[in-house]
Amino acid sequence: ASNPYAEFNIFGDPFAAYQVFHAGIPVTLVPLDSTNTIPVNEEFFDVFQQQQETFEAQYCFKSLKIIRDNWFDNQFYTSYFMWDSFASGVAISIMSKADNFDGENDFAEMKYLNITVVTSNEPYGVRDGSNPFFDGRAVPKFNLEKGGVHSGHVQTGLQDPFCIVKGSDRGICQDGYTKEVAGPEAVQVLVAQEAKPNQDVHSPLNRQFFKSFLDVLNVHHPSGRFNFTTEFPFYREILYK
Repeated sequence: ASNPYAEFNIFGDPFAAYQVFHAGIPVTLVPLDSTNTIPVNEEFFDVFQQQQETFEAQYCFKSLKIIRDNWFDNQFYTSYFMWDSFASGVAISIMSKADNFDGENDFAEMKYLNITVVTSNEPYGVRDGSNPFFDGRAVPKFNLEKGGVHSGHVQTGLQDPFCIVKGSDRGICQDGYTKEVAGPEAVQVLVAQEAKPNQDVHSPLNRQFFKSFLDVLNVHHPSGRFNFTTEFPFYREILYK
């Protein structure tokens, strides 16, 4: 990979992510390093298959089964993770607790880290046509500092020659990397470290989030309430031939 450091969502716009992290608002990050500790393993899949008591559970399981049955190799159970579901669960669990400044939650171990978002690559201040904030401008866009952390080479694509090291399959570009740093660039961010184990040691489910996920998905009370005709009274379907 030309950039083995960044996560895709931040890689899409590192500077925007940098602005959010440095805006002074509390930030909680659930990175891939943490979601990678909760793969959709075979035990979870089997239990899920047996617990489909609502339309929502049936829909979600069928969707998951389609993904598994069409996975590109035979490593589905070690390469497919809970990702957004886990991140949402961590966020909801944190918000459900009042005055929860340490991010205590039911599903993930949390830790404060001093990090920043890398937006360009060293050496800084070298204008090579890749950085629209500086190249061709007498005054950098957004009044950015000349020679500062935003003034280096910006990755122009997955095959950017600047990022590729000849004879190696590991590139050097770090655009979008949430990097642990010290000094004035550092921002204190609450970061999820790993998924918590299931408190029930006798359960086939090895993560606490698995149990909660299936419990909530199978609650009957709110099941099947969504309806296009009631949620969207002016919705209509027209078949053109």
